[in-house]
Amino acid sequence: MSEDQVGGYMVQMVDRILRRHAVGTIISSLEAHPQRLIIVPIDQGLGARRFLDGLATQLPAEDTQVVTVLPWDMNYPGALLTQLKDRPANAIVLIHDFDQADDTSFRELVTASKREGVRIVATVSSERLHVLADEIITLPPFTLPETDQFARALTGHKLPALLLEDLYFATRGRPDYVAEMLDVAPRDYWTQANAALTIPDSWHTEFNRRIQGLSPETIEALYVRPLVPEDLSEAISAGIVQLRKNEMGQETFFRDPRFNAITQASIPTPPRATTAIAREKLLLSKAQAHADDLGLGSAQLFLQDCTGVVNAEHRDTLTGYIALYTGNRHQAQAYLEPVTKSLEQSAAGSMFELANWNPRGLAARSQHTMSLAMPGSVRYEEARIHRSFAYWLINRTFPERNPELRHAVSRERLKMFSGWVALADDDPISAREQLRPVPGGALSVGIWRDALLARTLFVLGQWDEAKVVVERGLAACELHGVALLEPFLLWTGASIASMEGNQGLARSYVNRAAAGSDSFALQQIPAAMARLFVSSTLWDLNSAVSAADDLASAAKRADTYQPGFWPWEDVYAQTLLRSGRLDEADMVVTAAEERTADVDLVSWFARLAVPRATIMLQRGEVEPALRLFDDAVDAIEHSPMSVYATRVLFEYGITLRRIGRRSRADDILRRASTLFEELGAHVMVERCNKGRRLSGVGGHVHSRLGLTAQEEQVARLAADGITNREIALQLTLSLKTVEYHLTNIYKKLGIRGRPELGAALKYSS
Repeated sequence: MSEDQVGGYMVQMVDRILRRHAVGTIISSLEAHPQRLIIVPIDQGLGARRFLDGLATQLPAEDTQVVTVLPWDMNYPGALLTQLKDRPANAIVLIHDFDQADDTSFRELVTASKREGVRIVATVSSERLHVLADEIITLPPFTLPETDQFARALTGHKLPALLLEDLYFATRGRPDYVAEMLDVAPRDYWTQANAALTIPDSWHTEFNRRIQGLSPETIEALYVRPLVPEDLSEAISAGIVQLRKNEMGQETFFRDPRFNAITQASIPTPPRATTAIAREKLLLSKAQAHADDLGLGSAQLFLQDCTGVVNAEHRDTLTGYIALYTGNRHQAQAYLEPVTKSLEQSAAGSMFELANWNPRGLAARSQHTMSLAMPGSVRYEEARIHRSFAYWLINRTFPERNPELRHAVSRERLKMFSGWVALADDDPISAREQLRPVPGGALSVGIWRDALLARTLFVLGQWDEAKVVVERGLAACELHGVALLEPFLLWTGASIASMEGNQGLARSYVNRAAAGSDSFALQQIPAAMARLFVSSTLWDLNSAVSAADDLASAAKRADTYQPGFWPWEDVYAQTLLRSGRLDEADMVVTAAEERTADVDLVSWFARLAVPRATIMLQRGEVEPALRLFDDAVDAIEHSPMSVYATRVLFEYGITLRRIGRRSRADDILRRASTLFEELGAHVMVERCNKGRRLSGVGGHVHSRLGLTAQEEQVARLAADGITNREIALQLTLSLKTVEYHLTNIYKKLGIRGRPELGAALKYSS
């Protein structure tokens, strides 16, 4: 390969990586539908044609054809069809400029995409196809960090952050324009310290063409900053300038960023950062501004160019802050754990303690921050709120009620933490109100709020809303690189997906939530809880036990013993019981009960009652265990926390069935099924209904095989090759009960063992 070929390959590869969401969406759609019409609108400079060529490399070569409509093809009926005469059955056809096709080809191919098993992905420059398309995939401009990656692929070098910023503003992240601007000079030019951007001649040519016919006064007004709409009516009518409403009223801007770059370049500007110290200060100020808006990738670009010649402590604090939100615990620890006299470092250190889930550390760092901050400042109020939250975690009470706060972001932050406390304190209705989105609110608060709101809606059983919030939060986390909060959102998403029966999505969420040893407690705990929940729903005991042990280890490394915040002990104990580890389960439940003896939380009592009653049953204390179950049901069933109620009812129902209280089991499982159905938890509805069938209310129900309902369930699972232990787990029976049933089954069917079971069932049927 020549250097140009290698460069071209790298550009296409990087472009494909940066467009991976669009690529993934299209491929998933093509795989899910036997016929499909997907269009990608062409917007100037966004690289739609390159995107389509790159997409072709990700599709099966034997099924894929790529064709281009030429401007004159419209005048020749069937011109496009001629290119596709050898298309395979079930073809995937990628068409450049499909909306420019001749009418004959256009009608036949659109019809084929609707009725004849053809899948089409096409770029279009008009709205001719919009009403016919199954999906419209819009390509957004690149962000500043994405522009950096694309520029590196084009030049083979990292551009200085300030130069990269100029490139981004000149092109507004449109990859075709980025390529045109960098192609003005040889690749090695961009390694020079004094490299500068030059407007391509083609841009000037296009600009001059577009302004032909405008009055001299209008042309002159295009070079004024800020743009004055009253002087630009001609340019607005010509589509050169556009008006757009915003929160401040309206803004005036060039539709084409190239024209803005041309006119802006003619306006004299003073040189910036003429000394090393001035440059360092400028880089730090830009990094701070991006970090304040959670533009973590952009902030990193400017920090990478800092040399430490001035305010190295500020640079290190920002580095630690970015490491915190990107989920890199060890790097964050190096910069944020030491207690210093820096206000910003101390404020970031408080967030570090929160991410580690260290309430006492959070209280101490918040108090230290307050001692450094000006009373009434944003940092002072933030620290005051953090201190109150830490105090509540430690003492279950606030040091002060309704503090007066000057700043809107502080009031927003207080509502977020108040909502978190309300959720943990069995008041999800208040939590939902506190956690509602704030129009125009701070992103740094909103991204936390979404994670908590999704969990609140899950607990309330408002799953459709919860799923929307989960995806909104995940999109924000991905856009800003906030890995810290992704597992919290994925935990909720995985819980809903698994109970709804969407196991593929549930596994995807669990895999995405995986948190390694370099992650924070705020990542590790929800990641393990998601894995445990999904494994349990799938009856995968080995995975559930592994996840439960990981969860216990993560929880013990942090101070997670605050009831309501991390509901893990009851789930852990129940998993231990299902794996036969009775004494360990008893130790977990006893420790949780002792720690929370003075805490009056309905959900906590009801959830812990499940493993406690199960332990009592296994030790022969039947009546006390059933009374405890009854108390738990009475406490939780009619609360707004429907998710917790369903779990208690389900566990109680299968326990009653197991010990032979069939009529009562049927009633409890019926109530559980009703609640699960209201939630949309289809997997659990079926599980409840299966339990009711197995309970055989009114005496043994015999099938045509002469087997009871439970025996037939055991027989069919055994015939499918399911082990006795797995059968016991799926039907919530003891291993000995399964063995007992199989012995009876063999006798009734007149066979000697498992190898003959499948044939016997088939013959008897």
